[in-house]
Amino acid sequence: MIIGAGDNWVGRVVLDVGRDLDAAYRFFLETYPGQGWAVVSAVRGKNSFMVMTRQERTATFEMVDGGLLGGGVVSLTMAPRNSAVMVPKKL
Repeated sequence: MIIGAGDNWVGRVVLDVGRDLDAAYRFFLETYPGQGWAVVSAVRGKNSFMVMTRQERTATFEMVDGGLLGGGVVSLTMAPRNSAVMVPKKL
């Protein structure tokens, strides 16, 4: 689901990156900083996560290895960096 356009879109995109999840991880880690994104956090494993920021935006990457039969899946979530966080209330 994507709302907006250009550099101001928000939402989530799910990508099937095939069997080479390592190449996808390297692509995001090497390409995005060249476009002005700063790596905040990066964890590599069977389920990998990466968080980057640029100006007032945050990009969160979740990369999941599908195992022997499946390929890798990357979920990219783009959101405003300083959005209000709502804390759930106890009932």
